[in-house]
Amino acid sequence: MTRRTAVVVIHGIGEQKPMATIRGFVKEIWKNHPGKNQTHFWNKPTEYFQTFDHRTLVGYSKNEHGELSADVDFHEYYWAHQTAGTSTGQLKSWFMGLMLSARSRYSNHPTTLQPLWSVFWGLLVMTGLVYVYLNYTLDIDTALPNVVTAAGYFVVAFLLSHTTRYLGDAARYTRASPDNIKVRKAIRQEAFDLLLSLQNSGKYKRIILVGHSLGSMVAYDVLSALWSHCHRFSIAGAPSPLDQRCLATVGQLQALTNDLTEGKAFDQGEYRALQQELFRQLKQLRDGNHHWLISDFITVGSPLTYADILMAESDSDFTLRKADRYYPTSPPSAVHGLSAEHPYPNFCYQQDGNFYLHHSAVFAPVRWSNVFSPSFSLVWGDIISGRVDKQFLCETDAAVPVPDKTPIAEFAVLQGGWPILKHTKYWSELKTKKGRRRISHIRILRRIMKL
Repeated sequence: MTRRTAVVVIHGIGEQKPMATIRGFVKEIWKNHPGKNQTHFWNKPTEYFQTFDHRTLVGYSKNEHGELSADVDFHEYYWAHQTAGTSTGQLKSWFMGLMLSARSRYSNHPTTLQPLWSVFWGLLVMTGLVYVYLNYTLDIDTALPNVVTAAGYFVVAFLLSHTTRYLGDAARYTRASPDNIKVRKAIRQEAFDLLLSLQNSGKYKRIILVGHSLGSMVAYDVLSALWSHCHRFSIAGAPSPLDQRCLATVGQLQALTNDLTEGKAFDQGEYRALQQELFRQLKQLRDGNHHWLISDFITVGSPLTYADILMAESDSDFTLRKADRYYPTSPPSAVHGLSAEHPYPNFCYQQDGNFYLHHSAVFAPVRWSNVFSPSFSLVWGDIISGRVDKQFLCETDAAVPVPDKTPIAEFAVLQGGWPILKHTKYWSELKTKKGRRRISHIRILRRIMKL
């Protein structure tokens, strides 16, 4: 049996309907693919989900012999039902927790979160001054202030109700409070089970994991958990140590990582080519058993650009969590305590004379690509997204300036033009004011995925 590629898409915030995200994605990325011959897709029942609302979308095309062949399976991981019933109180608690932080907390985000913080507090102060003016300064009928107050309450209630439908998901998932733990676990566990089932099915040669919006945070967490589960590549309880080919590739990755952390010229293309090579080598450990199949992690419109805010209590807390390998970085963080003469100090540890990639080294074989739409004036573009490479950089010397490039490939798309808000347009065909097709962002996604 010829193994296919599997693409797993994890949707973002909002009251999503099952299969809505994946159908739009497959239509633009696959069905309208100009580099394929007579592409189409059909849905078929799937054994990987426990609900009857899901299907696997199978992408077909004609090969060089004119025969119809199945090339890729598209799966959507759906999790919106897990956050249904989020209350406005939970949203307000999360939001006020962010707004009650000092403005300096958002110093890493001077064009997005800092202005939003200022706008929020500015509007709040202005509202308070208007209320005081109407109630205690003007000598007018007392009914007017009461009407204004009632109207204000109505507007706030309306905004909270509609905002909860979208931001409520973020409030539940990003905040590790006791009332959210069960929801967070359920979302991650189902995604983990899906990826593990696909990897163990024997049907696939590689898996591409795509996360949109908040779904990219879910994907990051699950990717980390799955690697922790698989990184020793055990068969029947016996781990599979790295062979000499893998060690040689890891050594080359280490040398390029040293260039990055020491402030030298860094070759991103060579690094990502080595990641691809290590991925191929890991699949062949222990008589060709396919131990690890996720080759690419693609984040689209991702709030991971605010990871220091959403995933930690402070900048120092986030830095510490990366250093102690709680959060995987790209390149992977160092294994401390090994001798300076050790040839593989960053990605591996040694046990009983054998070498293993450590539990947080998922971005040794997995290439991370991030697609975002730069925002300006707070509303144009996609304020939810941004670069993630600096956020997930491993420890570097304090004297070394922040590098321009890391192993994470960044793609800025949908710059300017209409519509104003770009967060849901990453795989939608757009039109310019003159009616011309605007699909360069779709081409970039196709190029990254290499289907």
